[in-house]
Amino acid sequence: MALYFAQLIVTAANGCRDTVIHPVKINTPPIVNFSINPLPACENNDVVFSDLSSVSGDTISEWHWDFGDSQFDSIKNPLHRYTAPGQYTVTLTSYSPSRCSGTPVQQIIDVKASPVSSFTFSSTCLDNITQFTNNSIPAPSSSIDSVYWSFGSVGSSNIYNPDFLFPAAGNYNVKLTVISPEGCIGKDSLTVPVHDRPTANFTNSLPCTNDTVNFTNSSTTDSLSHIIQYTWNFGDPASGTLNASIIQDPSHPFNSSQTFTVSLIVATEYGCKDTAVVNLMVHPAPTASFDYTPTCKGDLMQFINQGNPTDAAYLWDFGDTQGNIVREPIHYYVNDGIYPVSLKVTSNMGCETETTMNVSVSPIPSANFSTMAACMNSNYIFQDSSSINAGSILHWDWNIQGLASPDTVSSPSYLFTQAGTYPVKLTVTSDIGCSNSITKSIDVHAPPVSSFSFNPQFGNPPLNVTITDNSTGAGTFSWDFGDGSNTETIQEPIHLFMDTGVFVIRQYVVSPFGCVDSSSKNIYVIKPLLDIAITGDSSYFENNYFHVVCKLKNLGTRTIDNVQLEAKLENGNTIRETLNDVIPNGPAGYKTYFF
Repeated sequence: MALYFAQLIVTAANGCRDTVIHPVKINTPPIVNFSINPLPACENNDVVFSDLSSVSGDTISEWHWDFGDSQFDSIKNPLHRYTAPGQYTVTLTSYSPSRCSGTPVQQIIDVKASPVSSFTFSSTCLDNITQFTNNSIPAPSSSIDSVYWSFGSVGSSNIYNPDFLFPAAGNYNVKLTVISPEGCIGKDSLTVPVHDRPTANFTNSLPCTNDTVNFTNSSTTDSLSHIIQYTWNFGDPASGTLNASIIQDPSHPFNSSQTFTVSLIVATEYGCKDTAVVNLMVHPAPTASFDYTPTCKGDLMQFINQGNPTDAAYLWDFGDTQGNIVREPIHYYVNDGIYPVSLKVTSNMGCETETTMNVSVSPIPSANFSTMAACMNSNYIFQDSSSINAGSILHWDWNIQGLASPDTVSSPSYLFTQAGTYPVKLTVTSDIGCSNSITKSIDVHAPPVSSFSFNPQFGNPPLNVTITDNSTGAGTFSWDFGDGSNTETIQEPIHLFMDTGVFVIRQYVVSPFGCVDSSSKNIYVIKPLLDIAITGDSSYFENNYFHVVCKLKNLGTRTIDNVQLEAKLENGNTIRETLNDVIPNGPAGYKTYFF
């Protein structure tokens, strides 16, 4: 280092000047140098860089390291790891406190490839041997010369793929170190959790045949684990797919009395397992069945139960809040209805079987029928209106005092031939034989008599016809005029016929009791025509009298009541007669006359 004084003189235009002097210190630059250890270096291993720089009369205050892999540092003696093999140029620049830098120094470092340490492990359950698999990869064109396993504070190994039994549950930091022949090291570490094994256990309800046995899982595990898998085998291969289950608390029906080997395997989320096995003796279930006597309201019901020598207890529920404990009870029901009766039978081994049956206490049927008026010589339908609250009515017995009885159906028909009042008795019987009767009177009425006349009897259309009612016993009327017009319901209508033809006028009369009669007459709505023809003649002698016989036919549209007849004989004589007799028109208009 040398000291110099620099002087600056400044002169103005007028000749004035000033001077300033400053000392200038010239520092000696550092001599840069460094060392590398180890050589050659290894990938992903620590390399120690040591500064060996010096400066005369001063100190080194600053360093700039360039490791040649785009990584830098500024401390005196850095550690550095190369992440890839190869040759790297390392450059160091050292600085004195005055920022004088030495000439940068470079060294080439040869970085060898390191082996890649890696491993996996098997089950980590307590009391299970953990198998470690060394998956380390040697560097290219190299090999793994040695390995070292550290199992935390509980052991170590130099075996390539060791097995290890951890002494207790917990988390262990397991490390694997692999070393190549070149001394390059690869390291890997994993936390190996060792979990407690669960304890498999279960309980079950009383095992009886033809009943479902409920299994309750009571397995336990440590507070850090959870049981996530249940594998049940009920030792009952005859049940097919039902022989196994994976639910926590399953049920299984056993259909035979024998010993079944039931097993439960439980597993935690870490795969730790335990097994519980129980030999389960399944007891025979008792038989529960009964019958009963059909009962009408007010009668006692007898229950029939054969029982079994192995039965220990009976419990009846009659469905009306009442019960009994005898084998074959008798019970009285206050009301009719359907009652769900249950019988529970307990065997001497404690097995239970229960059955339920709906029993029917039949109500007494209510007999009834309608008594609307009947009409003489008209079919009368008896309308049954009997009822029953439960069950059904199957038989009807009708009886008419003094007359033949109708059929034994719900609504039979009957023909009354005489008017009058008739006592009728109806007895109804339900499906189980419950019966009841009622007697009512039926009034039988004579029917009305339909009769009418009309005027005029015939004529040209439009023809206005007045109808006169001649019926007896009628209460309501209905008229049909046969010409497609609307019916009339007044007693004596007037009807206008608008077209020609032969029309049937029909009267319907109904009595106040609903009895019906009808009658009809033809009316000719055409031009009046008088036409009579002789359709046949003959003659004969009898008792010295000569007789002439002729057959007449009314071909006209009016009734003829007067005909002049004339017969001419061969001798020229003429016989004349007057016929005063009605010859109707239409098909009945024939008359035979003797003279």
